[in-house]
Amino acid sequence: MSQSLNDGLNNHGPTPRQAVVLARASVLADALKARARTLAPAPMARERFGRLLAPGLAAGPRLEFTSRFGRLLAISFLAIVVVPTVLTAIYFAFIATDRYVSEARFAVRSGDRSALDVLAGGTELGKLSQAQDTLIVTEYVKSRALVEALQNDLNLKAIYSRDDVDYLSSIGGDASIEDLVSYWNWRTSTSVEMPSGIITLQVSAFTPEDAQTLARAVVARSEALVNQMSERANSDELKQAEAEFARAEQKLKDIYGAMRDLRNREGVLDPGMNAEALNELLTELRKTRLQIEGDLIVARETLREDSPVVRQLKAKLEAIDSQIAKITAQLTATTGDEGAVSDQMGAFEDMELKRQVAQDQYAAAALALENARIAADRQRIYLSTFVQPELAQEALYPLRLWTTLAVALGLLVIWTAFAGLARFARNSTA
Repeated sequence: MSQSLNDGLNNHGPTPRQAVVLARASVLADALKARARTLAPAPMARERFGRLLAPGLAAGPRLEFTSRFGRLLAISFLAIVVVPTVLTAIYFAFIATDRYVSEARFAVRSGDRSALDVLAGGTELGKLSQAQDTLIVTEYVKSRALVEALQNDLNLKAIYSRDDVDYLSSIGGDASIEDLVSYWNWRTSTSVEMPSGIITLQVSAFTPEDAQTLARAVVARSEALVNQMSERANSDELKQAEAEFARAEQKLKDIYGAMRDLRNREGVLDPGMNAEALNELLTELRKTRLQIEGDLIVARETLREDSPVVRQLKAKLEAIDSQIAKITAQLTATTGDEGAVSDQMGAFEDMELKRQVAQDQYAAAALALENARIAADRQRIYLSTFVQPELAQEALYPLRLWTTLAVALGLLVIWTAFAGLARFARNSTA
């Protein structure tokens, strides 16, 4: 829609929208001119205008200055307010190129929980914050990395420097990458709706097709970034799970080696079974001792102390007592000797406890590694786009009437401040 003023009037004529804007600009210009006339030539008007700007001015020499002062104000009003407003109205009515907006809405979602959470008892170790992921995507949309990618894929400079685009709206074909990034941020906007985290993306261009193409490219690049983040997280967690599994496996191997060394050192495979066998033997020896004691009592009643039968029974009793004492010492270490079964059982039980703990850790690490391998094929973070970019049916920008009115109001405020300062300076020097 970017045509010069002469082309718009002579060749094709103004469009309905241009006619409306031009008519409103003409009405505004007439009103400003009428205001300017009230500031100028009539003496009574000049006198009233001087009194308005400088209350208390008397007639005579001050009246002559007031007349000159009023003319200066009228000229400044035309130069500061009227002319720029008319030029602005002409630019937005006939020169400014329409801009079309394509909108997309999406959210960054979190998927499965980290596999290493199994080792931590369900805690959220290593889980990425959804709010951080959302901010990463919104910042990426404004980044130089995205602009360079769009420039390589779609030739961003060519899209925003078409021949039919007015000079003020387009970007030069020789613009630097920094200028292109600033221009891109001017043509795009992102907003995040909290607490849902929904991202609204708006991309404006000079044709509906370009706006839709750029919006789709931004969504695709953002999704690629999220996929890369997910793959990186999965890869890191798989490496951590593998390292944890290797540590648990080595620890279990070390404990099995220590148990083998302990058996070789003690000469016992299972101290529990050894203790049970000694207990059974001790029980049998005590039963035999009771029987021999009974036989000795009976023999002493009929035989002398030095008889062979009595001596034999006494010798058996002494041998059994010696065996009982030896077995008891092996079981309980009452003599202070090392290598007692009770000491062996303590060492083996401590080693067995370590083995059980290491085996549980090994099993948990193996499960975590398997879960990490399964999760490596899934997206733990993904982009959910529920509003796809569509073709715009009408241009939303520029806001021709409102921009013209805003310029006129701003210039009027500036001129009013200028006039007030001029009057203050005159009153101070008078």
